Amino acid sequence: MTMISRSYKDRLKQFQIRLIEYLSKPTITKLWYSFIVLFFLSLILLPTIFVLIYVVFEFATIQSVILASSIYRTQILEALIYSISVSIIITLVDLVFGLPIAWILVRKEFRFKSILNSIIDLPLAVPTAGLG
Repeated sequence: MTMISRSYKDRLKQFQIRLIEYLSKPTITKLWYSFIVLFFLSLILLPTIFVLIYVVFEFATIQSVILASSIYRTQILEALIYSISVSIIITLVDLVFGLPIAWILVRKEFRFKSILNSIIDLPLAVPTAGLG
């Protein structure tokens, strides 16, 4: 019984070694990396392309429903102005506070440097959409 299980383990180990050698070939690795890049690009690009195609081919419907009403037009204009003003203010705040903090983190050594660095990186780790 141990002879059978030992030969099975040996065959399994040989199979694993051959599989790893095959998957480690440069062509297989390049194909795998290409697949990963194409997959993630499709996650980003396909919804955008879908929306653009819909807007181009269904613009008459969009214009008649949304843009023809003066109420919607004023709301859209107000939202656009509000969005641009918020982005300008946030950019200025980031420049005023972000550059000095980045300079301090790179140039100086102090006690709570890792904590400050973690606090600064927190908005990148927790997306604003997840916070509500």
